[in-house]
Amino acid sequence: MAKVAISLPDDVFEAIEKNRLAIGITRSEVIRKAIEGYLRHEKKRQLEEQYIQGYLDCPETAEEIDWVVRAGLPALAGDSWEQEEED
Repeated sequence: MAKVAISLPDDVFEAIEKNRLAIGITRSEVIRKAIEGYLRHEKKRQLEEQYIQGYLDCPETAEEIDWVVRAGLPALAGDSWEQEEED
């Protein structure tokens, strides 16, 4: 396992210390969890960008949109569009 030294502003360090002591984990665990969360967030953001770019590069055709609308109408027609009253 690699060891890394980092510099943090005092207020960030104090917030980490307060949090980690309250939940009983090590500084390393707090930093590791924060970095893992950041990496998950970045991966999700990149995938969303790729998803959007895919639609920009190859949008649905008018025929595909029409098909989706026609396929969905019977399902939506069976739903009650009246707002239900709460008890």
